[in-house]
Amino acid sequence: PTMKSYHFPALTSQIQNAINELGRTTASGGSAGGGVLPKLNWSSPRDATWMNCGTLKCQTPGDVYLLLKSSEFVAFDLEKAWEDLDSDLDLDLDSGGNPAEECQEKKEGNDDEQNTNGETKTPSNFRYELVLRKWCNLHPSMEFRCFVYEHELVAISQRPHS
Repeated sequence: PTMKSYHFPALTSQIQNAINELGRTTASGGSAGGGVLPKLNWSSPRDATWMNCGTLKCQTPGDVYLLLKSSEFVAFDLEKAWEDLDSDLDLDLDSGGNPAEECQEKKEGNDDEQNTNGETKTPSNFRYELVLRKWCNLHPSMEFRCFVYEHELVAISQRPHS
């Protein structure tokens, strides 16, 4: 059996350029020591840190690929996030509205239709994005979750570190 090999030279080049650019300098002008934190639209691969020496810090495109491929959070975002969405719905994701509410409004009257053939139900106008942020070594007790409603900050809570 032949093992499949995948190559993404353009993406690898973009990731390497981002690592180089983000790792170049800090705000004070000193060296940042390189490294980026990868995440997709919703999740970071924080469940896969064990594959990368216990950290989300990525210094090479290979580190980014390793974390993304090893993460169940990322796999869920790619494979299951839209599972309950009717396949014929096309959400207006650029409207700034709440996709969950919009989905519920459009589903009313379509409750009898279900996609049972296992197809991906990602809305046609949705794009997955790989975001690479400059690495910052934060202590977990310094992380906070912010809640925004109608473009206003309504609550802040400390993220549990466990």
